[in-house]
Amino acid sequence: MKPSRFFLRPILDSKAVPLLFIIAVVLLNLLSNALYEGAKNRLSRPSLVAGAAVLLLVMIVVGYTVFHWIRKRFRPQLAIADIAPRRGLIVLVSQGHLDDIPATAAIRYHFRGEKNELTEPVLTHCWLVTSQRPPKEPELISQGPSNESVPSAWNNAQALKERYEGEVDMYIRTIDPENPENIFQVIEQIYAEAKQLSFEQENLVADFTGGTKMMSVGMVLACTPEDRDLEYMRPRRFLKGGHPDPNAGSDPKLVDLNFFLRSSKVMDEET
Repeated sequence: MKPSRFFLRPILDSKAVPLLFIIAVVLLNLLSNALYEGAKNRLSRPSLVAGAAVLLLVMIVVGYTVFHWIRKRFRPQLAIADIAPRRGLIVLVSQGHLDDIPATAAIRYHFRGEKNELTEPVLTHCWLVTSQRPPKEPELISQGPSNESVPSAWNNAQALKERYEGEVDMYIRTIDPENPENIFQVIEQIYAEAKQLSFEQENLVADFTGGTKMMSVGMVLACTPEDRDLEYMRPRRFLKGGHPDPNAGSDPKLVDLNFFLRSSKVMDEET
């Protein structure tokens, strides 16, 4: 906390030192009366004093409004940029048709590019974060036909592992999809594993697109350190119901959380 705020607290906070607060109120009242009498003597008429007070009040309100508009206008925004394929990828695997889920698109992009345009694969290590195997496969999801079942997240993780195994080192890590603390800890463990593999952290990125909202929260919180990169798959087109159009594809976007870290540092300095 700033020293000025500390010294002013006894006269601004009635709960801090009640006696000092009362004395300050009395003195401020005397000061306001003295200022009023001085203004009245200088301006001669009470109507002029009232007009000057109203004008001053309007100026304060306008100044306050302009200040907040400027602050909001130039507030640091979430920085989003394109990202080149990386050697390491952490993805949240969700249920659904395998070729439609974000994890599949992210792996495909980092492996050989969105359209398989790279001559050599880039991705070498991939961690698949998913829920545990369910007792039975899930029922219909909203975008499927009436009698169609869809693969579970666990089943999709197994399928992705089989698809790329031999070309990419695939690791499956199970989590509680509704427990952000558990997800945070698992992501931390993955970064520790990557470090043990002597994996360059600048070549590792975490994708928070798939999975439940709690899974995304846990991953984002784990990626707040400045040396951890975060991405999401931005759909190119949406269907009428608001769901991403799987036929249109998606593009990976790097999300820079440094704006949050800078804002936190500024707030810490101010307090």
